Amino acid sequence: MKFEGEHLLPGQIGHFFIILSFIAALLSVVSFFFASRQQNLNEKTDWLRLGNISFYIQAISTIAIFFTMFYICFNHYYEYMYA
Repeated sequence: MKFEGEHLLPGQIGHFFIILSFIAALLSVVSFFFASRQQNLNEKTDWLRLGNISFYIQAISTIAIFFTMFYICFNHYYEYMYA
């Protein structure tokens, strides 16, 4: 149920970045694990590149989560318990 004047978009954006951060962290761990197990240099660089990209996505998502929570707290959106 949506109430009049309710601010739900920041919560949905934060939820998206939490899921994106979690998936990117898992992908990064798996990629770095497979890169450490490869003997062939060409396959290793592909896994390292994927691991690095997913690590940067996870880092950017974590920063976006912080700014979303700061935005919610700064504007006193009381739709969320932690604000």
